[in-house]
Amino acid sequence: MRSLAGFKPVFSYSTNKLDPASHRSMWNDWLDFSNQPTASKTIQVVQAYGSDKAFSVPVDAMAVGPALRTKRFHNFAGCNYTDPSLHDKALAYGKSFKEKMTGSLGEEVSLYPNFAFGNETLKELYGEGERVEKLKALKNQWDPENVFCHYLPLADL
Repeated sequence: MRSLAGFKPVFSYSTNKLDPASHRSMWNDWLDFSNQPTASKTIQVVQAYGSDKAFSVPVDAMAVGPALRTKRFHNFAGCNYTDPSLHDKALAYGKSFKEKMTGSLGEEVSLYPNFAFGNETLKELYGEGERVEKLKALKNQWDPENVFCHYLPLADL
């Protein structure tokens, strides 16, 4: 979260539909946060890619989590600020971003792991069952020393 250029926490979720009222509310929250001193580079992004090919592969055929296999929109808010006094406001903004957006849709929460904050459940990140077991086996095979562990610790499953 802390880099040489300041603080850069990311908050995200993945969905199959978008709620305009929630997006408007989050836009207003973004304006409030990004107008804080040193937070002007804060962003909100909605990514929508053609997903027909990814959706054509059976969900249980790969170790990839549900966000990339079953969701069409990947949404994230990337805070960017240098003043440590904004940390609590950034966390509140990120929590609100995820709660407002996912709560309005009634969908099960999942997300693209590269946009994770670190407080997500394993189910939100990777799904469950055999898929998680495949990922764990791959992790043990290719990273037995757990070098790539940051805050998505598959080795701790």
